[in-house]
Amino acid sequence: KISPGTMNSNALILGTKQYLFHTSTVAEYNAWLAHDRLTDPSGSVHEGYSLSHEFFGGYEFYLGATRATFTAGLNGGFWSHKSYATPIDDRFVPTVLPKLNLGYEAN
Repeated sequence: KISPGTMNSNALILGTKQYLFHTSTVAEYNAWLAHDRLTDPSGSVHEGYSLSHEFFGGYEFYLGATRATFTAGLNGGFWSHKSYATPIDDRFVPTVLPKLNLGYEAN
């Protein structure tokens, strides 16, 4: 479903994060405005701009009595625009992967 190969992507990521119901349950949305360079298995290079969307849902845990956090959940996303052609048109093809974040709460 997704074009195979190696992707080099420089992106500006804009997003929002929300804690739900006064708990450590997290919901996030990120938009990736990117310049991509896809090298497919045959060696052909496909280059241009893309817009992708990511959605994350998970739960944040504190590591002991520290301010360090560990967030585990599922991340799903899709591309809605690509200015370049790829071997497979993989726009609007959803992908879902597990995601782990490490962080530190600063005050």
